[in-house]
Amino acid sequence: MLYHSIVALVCFCVPNFLRSKKDVSNEIVLITGGACGFGRLYALEFTKRGATVVLWDINEDGAREVAKECNDLGGKAYAYKVNVSKSEEVYKVAADVKADIGDVTILVNNAGVVHGNKLLEAPEHLLHRTIDVNVKAAFWVS
Repeated sequence: MLYHSIVALVCFCVPNFLRSKKDVSNEIVLITGGACGFGRLYALEFTKRGATVVLWDINEDGAREVAKECNDLGGKAYAYKVNVSKSEEVYKVAADVKADIGDVTILVNNAGVVHGNKLLEAPEHLLHRTIDVNVKAAFWVS
């Protein structure tokens, strides 16, 4: 524990521009929830670093837009419509990605939902959806 604390302290004190960045060129990165927000930002950053990006989102048009942005930057990006709360869809599209592009080497489990209600005031169907997307999907995608 002492070792990791010292490493963390050193990393905290070293400016970002002096730290080496992980080489992700030639990696295939799968980003769930890639149509907007942090998913979009992850996709653009991985593209700038030379990775092939695979975007999964329930919003197919949004995912295609982000894929186009990545391709315009000179990268390779692919968009798939996937409802990660449905295990059958996850398994089917995962097989499609493997056949079309290859084995995913980096996973960014970014998809998530927030219903905006207090826990005890939320309707049951929203609780089930939240658990399906935010918890179960992480297992299915992994």
